[in-house]
Amino acid sequence: MNAAEYLLGFFENEWATTAEASGYRFADIVDAVQEVNDFVDSLKELGEDTTLFDDCMSRIKQSALKPFGGYELDWSVVRGSKTREKLQSGDLLGLKVLSGRMKESSLQFTEPQRETIADLIERARKILGEVSEDLPTGLALYINRLMHETEIALDEYSITGDFVLEKAFTRLRESLNIAIEKTSEEKKDRWNGVRKIFHDLAIGFIVETPSLLMTAAQVFPPIGS
Repeated sequence: MNAAEYLLGFFENEWATTAEASGYRFADIVDAVQEVNDFVDSLKELGEDTTLFDDCMSRIKQSALKPFGGYELDWSVVRGSKTREKLQSGDLLGLKVLSGRMKESSLQFTEPQRETIADLIERARKILGEVSEDLPTGLALYINRLMHETEIALDEYSITGDFVLEKAFTRLRESLNIAIEKTSEEKKDRWNGVRKIFHDLAIGFIVETPSLLMTAAQVFPPIGS
């Protein structure tokens, strides 16, 4: 599932409260809209006429964000709000076309890879407790929150798919990288198992989807380097 597919899933829910209860969250919706917009911009840079896509995306953005009151801090939907209120005929078709175009540039997590991520979280949580005194104040707590966020993305994978899992896991990977760098030299080798799991996971993406070599390298750079 890429960002456009994620938005299509959101719009399949007639009511915003239903979508929110199903796992569609404001922060992820904002990220999805931005990612699709960036993809359209990349098409434009390649010389493609994106006038129709630009027109669709302006209303898709309004319709996706309106139920949340724009950018309210509580990020909770307003009851009685419809997800497609600002959309016009053809907007979802345009989004579906973009979804198809984005498939070749989006990571897809297989079931074994998702199991590997769950294993990595379990190992990292144990190590984090052993090295927490080496880390800056609050970092261990923040990483634990990211672990929980990634576990939710794994649990809700059938609904929110690859897009949300990629975002959550990327944030977790980046924070683990910081933790490894901050761990004292005498304890740093405790992260070796996590490093290996992460390396195997990254290789799996490159082998299974060679067209995503650059994307995989960007999302999964060497951990602990």
